[in-house]
Amino acid sequence: MSIENQRLLQAVQNFKTRSKGAELPKGTQEALEALTKALSAPSPGRDTPGERAALKVAPGTTGAGEPMAKAAKGIDGPSPGQREAQRLSQQIQDAAESIAAKAA
Repeated sequence: MSIENQRLLQAVQNFKTRSKGAELPKGTQEALEALTKALSAPSPGRDTPGERAALKVAPGTTGAGEPMAKAAKGIDGPSPGQREAQRLSQQIQDAAESIAAKAA
């Protein structure tokens, strides 16, 4: 999906969110749904069977992020990669101290 399509899709989603309950001209909601569906479809030339199957399984996101109810809570700790790096750094430090002790 091109960035222009993605931005337009986000703008449509934002408009639909803000206009809930508002009195819109007849057919506006249907036109917005059709536009959303058209923008969410694969780009021309990329409409392959594999692309369609992938979109059925994982349609993707709108880029709006997760609602606060689903957001992470609590203190964020180090990632597994950061823990591994800390462990390796400690092993290197221990080895360096061992070598320095033997050399002295």
